[in-house]
Amino acid sequence: MERIETAPAQSGPETTTITSNNNRKAKAPTKLERVLTYLATGRSLHRFEAEREVNDHCLHSTMSDIKHSLGIPYQVKYETVPGWEGHPTRVARYWLDAEAQVEAWKCVHAMRRKRGAGGSK
Repeated sequence: MERIETAPAQSGPETTTITSNNNRKAKAPTKLERVLTYLATGRSLHRFEAEREVNDHCLHSTMSDIKHSLGIPYQVKYETVPGWEGHPTRVARYWLDAEAQVEAWKCVHAMRRKRGAGGSK
């Protein structure tokens, strides 16, 4: 069982620790890991959802890292959602197909091991 402890907001996410069963302190998940985990579960995101769900303020940049740095292809479609004061705003919705989800989980487990949070697969 993991216990999550969060430091005051002024300190930023770098001070967040996760204590695992062996009491080693792990670093907090990176933005890339949070987005990849979310998408690996079969869900999709657009920029406003990413802000709320995974605290990603620049989703298109993260998606570029997923594609170019990790080599995981994603799907995209454009849609219109309510923006500022309800005005229509065009956004990209991103998701992973089943094959890419498998690759994403491999990367997520590697990221978790690297930061000391387990992920033994």
